[in-house]
Amino acid sequence: MRQVIVIFLFLSTGLNAQYYFNDNCKQAYNNLIYLKLDKGKQILTKEKSHNPDNLYPYMLENYRDFLYLLITEEEDEYDVLKENIDTRLDKLETGDKSSPYYRYSIAQVNIQWSMIRMKFKDYFSALMELSRAYRLLTKNEEEFPDFLPNKLALGFMHVLIGTVPDNYKWMTSLLNYEGTVHQGTAEVIDYLNLCQQSNQDYLIPEGLFFLTFIQITFAPDYSDRLLFENELDSLSYTNLLLSFAYSRLLHKRGRNEKALDILLNRPKGTDYLSFYYLDYLTGISYLYKLDPIARKYLNQFVSNFKGKNFIKEAYQKIAWSYLIDGDTNAYFNTMNKVLIYGEDNSESDEIALKEAEAKYLPNVDLLKVRLLFDGGYYPEADSVLKIFSTKEKSQDEELEFLYRSARVYHNWGKLNDAIDFYKKTISKGSDSKKYFAGNAALKLANIYETSGNYPNSRKYYKLCLELSFDEFEKSIHQRAKAGLKRLDDLENKD
Repeated sequence: MRQVIVIFLFLSTGLNAQYYFNDNCKQAYNNLIYLKLDKGKQILTKEKSHNPDNLYPYMLENYRDFLYLLITEEEDEYDVLKENIDTRLDKLETGDKSSPYYRYSIAQVNIQWSMIRMKFKDYFSALMELSRAYRLLTKNEEEFPDFLPNKLALGFMHVLIGTVPDNYKWMTSLLNYEGTVHQGTAEVIDYLNLCQQSNQDYLIPEGLFFLTFIQITFAPDYSDRLLFENELDSLSYTNLLLSFAYSRLLHKRGRNEKALDILLNRPKGTDYLSFYYLDYLTGISYLYKLDPIARKYLNQFVSNFKGKNFIKEAYQKIAWSYLIDGDTNAYFNTMNKVLIYGEDNSESDEIALKEAEAKYLPNVDLLKVRLLFDGGYYPEADSVLKIFSTKEKSQDEELEFLYRSARVYHNWGKLNDAIDFYKKTISKGSDSKKYFAGNAALKLANIYETSGNYPNSRKYYKLCLELSFDEFEKSIHQRAKAGLKRLDDLENKD
């Protein structure tokens, strides 16, 4: 009870005149986390005018810029908004050093900008900011172990350390920064549980947003359990940020119908930030159903989004939709747009570009299987596979047939068939530049891990890392490394 009372006092009244989380700040925070960014900014402007000694608005203003850049990816705005960093830090550093908000507020600015820097490929600056945030949050945890906001920030910090690109890993090792996905996830879960216990429900959406990021990026695909699913389900229809996060998580788990329902019924209106990526996700949901209306939403995305990521991939997906409808001319015409528009910074955009440059026509049956699988429509995908199995196939098509069969059977719960097809995929495709054998090794390792067969799991995680391929190698290898780390943690725990 004492811990809950201390947390409540910290968050509700503040412990000094410089960090007032008063009604204005609470209203602003609620608007920001629901992506009503302009309204939140207006409230913060009013608070700064009425209470110029209150430092809390400067932290929330940075949060507003973080959310804006995270979603819009507008490079011109990035160049403008990053000019505010030093001014805000200078202001926050005038605060009371005996307050738990002192280090926390400075750390928050650094964490948020490190994430934005990574998005804009400024990795060195991002690492410097992560370094500052790590030191501040760790010290804050030592001095104020009951301070609730620090738990979310530090937990996510431990996860972020693991996302640093390989060519910068030397720095985190040199600075002795440690953190595991398991540790960070546990800390974020503790934060959410404490929010519920102290009846501070308004803090839950932010914690859920970061938890879904962790589950999307690091949780093994075979895990059926969604953490805090009831909370995500109830909030995702009213909170636009969680509409985005939860629908992406559902896509990863092959629950397309639920994802589409959330996307179609998400909150709308002029109060909300224009979130064009949700049009992209809606288009993808329809594409998984092989529904041509997918093109409407994907075209809305490429017409409105001012960022550089996902543009090439979106045109690729529009082209696929035409191909499924039998319009090969429209397919090639749209794939030519992949060559012209967007950039190839992400793996998916890079692969779309390579496909456009190759100027080859994908096999329509295998493409349908791939999309139906991604949507979680396993019986429908299996029906297409059975028909395709009777047709004459090239070597590349045979390899993809084996891989797609394994993936369908795996997620359908037919593990013996999945294991058989995964092993055939590795045997036939270990020298291929396609990602099929590499991902087959990863998925086999997942199966053995969840069944408790850790030696075989470790064997296939290592095999995955030994294989070299041109598609999705970074993300597949990242998941294999995360799997080996999980196994190490389990063995050390035992």
